[in-house]
Amino acid sequence: MAATADLLAQTERLRRQTLDLLSQMEEHGQRLGLPPFPDVLQMCREKLQENIYRVLVVGEAKRGKSSFINALLGRDLLPVDVDVATCQVFRIRRAAQEAYRLRFEDDSEQVIRAEDLPRYGSQVLADLNEIPRLDQIIRWIEVDVPAPFLPPNLWLLDTPGLGSLYAFHARITYRFVPECDGVVYVLDSQAPISQPELQFIEDLLKVTNHLFFIQTKIDLFDQDTWQKILQRNEDILRQRFGDQLGQVRVWPVSNQLLRKASETQDEDYLEASKYKELSEALQLFLYRIAGLVKTRATAALGIEHHRSCQQVLQQRLDNLKMESKEKQKELHQQLRKLREQMETDCGPHGQKRREFLEKVQQVCNAGRQHIHQELQKILSDYQRKVEQLPLEEVEKEGSTIFNEMVTEVSDLWKRTVSDTQQKLAQHLGEFIVSLPAGPVLSTVDSASPPVRDTNKFSEIMSDVGKVMKGAGMGALVGAAAFLGANVILATGFFATIGALISGLLGIKSAAAFGSIVGGLGSLWNLFKGKKAKLEAAKQELRARLDRAWNQIHYHYLGPSGAVEQSFEMLKNQAEEQIDKLVQQELQQREAEIQRLEKDAQLQERARRERVQEVRQQLADWDKLGQELQNVQNELHGLEKILAAA
Repeated sequence: MAATADLLAQTERLRRQTLDLLSQMEEHGQRLGLPPFPDVLQMCREKLQENIYRVLVVGEAKRGKSSFINALLGRDLLPVDVDVATCQVFRIRRAAQEAYRLRFEDDSEQVIRAEDLPRYGSQVLADLNEIPRLDQIIRWIEVDVPAPFLPPNLWLLDTPGLGSLYAFHARITYRFVPECDGVVYVLDSQAPISQPELQFIEDLLKVTNHLFFIQTKIDLFDQDTWQKILQRNEDILRQRFGDQLGQVRVWPVSNQLLRKASETQDEDYLEASKYKELSEALQLFLYRIAGLVKTRATAALGIEHHRSCQQVLQQRLDNLKMESKEKQKELHQQLRKLREQMETDCGPHGQKRREFLEKVQQVCNAGRQHIHQELQKILSDYQRKVEQLPLEEVEKEGSTIFNEMVTEVSDLWKRTVSDTQQKLAQHLGEFIVSLPAGPVLSTVDSASPPVRDTNKFSEIMSDVGKVMKGAGMGALVGAAAFLGANVILATGFFATIGALISGLLGIKSAAAFGSIVGGLGSLWNLFKGKKAKLEAAKQELRARLDRAWNQIHYHYLGPSGAVEQSFEMLKNQAEEQIDKLVQQELQQREAEIQRLEKDAQLQERARRERVQEVRQQLADWDKLGQELQNVQNELHGLEKILAAA
């Protein structure tokens, strides 16, 4: 445990050191008139500062998931005493003051009370058609409470138990897996892991291998019994999944003793519950799979930005050291020509701009067509479900079918928008690479411009994609793959790619999605009404499903529907971002040209003083870069230690 604590302290030190060096770089850059941090670096920096881990808690129904979280909280907040526990996802985090909210898919919220949690989260009440706010889809239920044993930077997402009566429970779980840093999989001490659980883990591994296993209820069995179950669980996992899970370890915990420790703050109960070891192991696991990536990506992006600004300073120094007026004139003409070339190619009537917008149109058209095709498939699937529904299940399953249909349509919508954003980001990367490079100096004492290492830069952007996945930034990976082999020099190019891509990927579909949900919510009532004979009820269900579907289809695909509006918004914002960023790049280049021309007019004495000033600026800047590189080297060493731990 001491070694684990030391490793955790080292990880925190490196995180803080990275943030401190970036703050110093930002301050220096502003004082020296260097290009600002690119948006992608700024966002990774914010993620590192935030230092939040999102962890999904999953497992078979009645394994003790919600009881484990209640034990951490020291009170019964999450529903556990119904036949099928939760049908909603609960987001739990540590806070100084209690607060409870419903968080909807349009990011709006509704404050609720603690006593309302069973009503909003219980499957029993869902069966009674008492889900509130059906004009919106609940993303999750937020629970903020003082919880001393829950790490302050850990968000737990408690999901509906698997193996319950409702198939969409699993779909809810799968939906959140890609957005989380890791998954805590809950087993218990009553019996070894079952075949359905193994199948679910196999499905999870198609999305992530960041699984952390715990085994509850050890206090209900003698030590020899639960240890044998634990060993059997580890053996089964190794045999079934081999290296897919990395090092397999199942961590035991007593929910009851942890609950007593939370209530009494008694260290003896905490020790006996075995939660202390579990907590440290979980934090180290999360740092290895997510925290290290955040620090590594932020430091690497900082180093890239440092190199870009370093070349701006070197360019200024080389210009000052030029003794030949002819060479200075030649350099300034070259810089001016490059700027004019960019304006010609990428301005309002530029060929490259026109080609990019044609690709944007093609991508948006493909997204529209995909939604058309997939919606028709969904309709066919649910028509078939209604036809195959036994008569005695019509009354019971009508609302469930509707819930599933709305969820599937909503998932299709968000998935298609995300895919479209990724494709647009890829074209953005191609467009940026096609821009004229920054100035290439041909002086005797200028260093050769470095060529970017393709593999290294791809690794950086792969890390960035992992860091930003929760914010919809995964498309950066595809876009940045095009940057590898190009010689990109100075004058804010790195800032441009980050700002342009992040600007487009920042487009949220939440507003449009919220209006879609609002339009669909009223359709719920189509499945409520007077009871009829079973056959007549089924016939009515068919008719109402068709009418409901017509409304869905019109809302999405009508002349002024959400699909047309949103893809038009994507296209327009892509055009606006291109024009905005090209203009910013032109302004940055013009400012640097004017700076160089002004320096060229200095008298000899003033020139020598300016040379010394810029040399000192370069030395100070290089020192910051070396310190950031040292952090990166230490991170690589830590990565090896964690891999062997």
